[in-house]
Amino acid sequence: MEDRLVARMDEQNQNLEDRLVARMDEQNQKLRDELVTRMDEQNQKLRDDLTTRMDEQNQKLRDDLIARMDIKGRELENSILEEVDRVQEISTKHYNRLDMKIDNLTKVVNGIQMETGTIQLLVENVSDLQERVGKLEKIVYHTA
Repeated sequence: MEDRLVARMDEQNQNLEDRLVARMDEQNQKLRDELVTRMDEQNQKLRDDLTTRMDEQNQKLRDDLIARMDIKGRELENSILEEVDRVQEISTKHYNRLDMKIDNLTKVVNGIQMETGTIQLLVENVSDLQERVGKLEKIVYHTA
């Protein structure tokens, strides 16, 4: 009878142990499932947070880049305008000098034209006088 009692206790212990192991396996599986679910939720939350932060940082970088490009663009535009002004001043001075030289040349040409006209009149007068002197000489020499 003692053997049967021991056997029965062993059997009950085995059943109890099997139930405990089964229950512990269920609890472990449940804990694993909960842990996986929580980890998935945490991972998703981290991904969402990272995505939001990255989007914010990207937007901030874009805004900063655009602001810097605007500043550089204005600086470049100002530099170009300053250079255009400088070149325009040089061109205006050069143009004014050329204009003065052209005016002087025009005056010289007008003076030369006047002198040429005067010389032509003198040549005509001299030619006319020579012709008259020649006629007078003919008259004087023919009558003498």
